[in-house]
Amino acid sequence: MAEDVAESVGTDIDACTLATVESKAGLEKKDAALLVALKREIRVPFIIKGICREVELELVEAVHPDIVVISNHGGRVADDLEGIAVSLARLAARARKHCGEVWVDGGLRSRDHLLKAAALGASRVLIARPFIQGVVALGAGGIASVLAEQFGIG
Repeated sequence: MAEDVAESVGTDIDACTLATVESKAGLEKKDAALLVALKREIRVPFIIKGICREVELELVEAVHPDIVVISNHGGRVADDLEGIAVSLARLAARARKHCGEVWVDGGLRSRDHLLKAAALGASRVLIARPFIQGVVALGAGGIASVLAEQFGIG
């Protein structure tokens, strides 16, 4: 069971529409029925990640996940996506009506970004790329380096 190995379980709903993925993988678009069925089967918080447009908020309204992640995938894969601060400001209040927490992901790289995300309604911020780059460049010490240099921690 999920609760034996995970604190939460989630799915990325927009990966199948990304230009970098759609022609290379057999992904299918997830609908509300599929997401509700997934949520029903697990006994840990359920996360829907990849909310960046109004149409995706309709899934949130239908599914009522525990956590919603507003994400533009760093804005790096589509020229027509708005910046994550704009998406968060536009979508967070509506999303929060249908979930427990709103998290954000996508190009956040500094302590100022974290503070702004919190002010715009994010409960948590997901950050990966700077830490991956730090580990690749400096090994395990790269995490401490990123925390110190980019976030003023440590």
